[in-house]
Amino acid sequence: MPISYRIDKAKRRLYTHATGLITFDDLKQHMNTESGTPAASYAEIFDCTEAMTNMTAEEVRALALERQRIAQQQHAAPAAVVATNDVFYGMFRMFDALTEKVRPLNVFRDIAEAEKWLDEIMGE
Repeated sequence: MPISYRIDKAKRRLYTHATGLITFDDLKQHMNTESGTPAASYAEIFDCTEAMTNMTAEEVRALALERQRIAQQQHAAPAAVVATNDVFYGMFRMFDALTEKVRPLNVFRDIAEAEKWLDEIMGE
């Protein structure tokens, strides 16, 4: 599976790892898998350092609409995306701009910086 995750209950954090080619359907499925579970309230590190994408701007906008729909049903926890691939980095920056009122999200090139940001946001 191109997107997998593990839950750290003690830290109340979701660690997601993406590998290979990640599509619109992969990301939509991931968002909906978390929806309605206790993990949806956990801050998330989304590690895309081993992934690439072929998503279009239209698909990013559709994904943002899906995120907004989910947020109407439950509170969205902060997410820190780690992307070294320029296309993925730019895609998530666009996603952030489209969903900034839905959830705190930031895009990083380094996992340590992402963890630090989440720790600050979550008051840890």
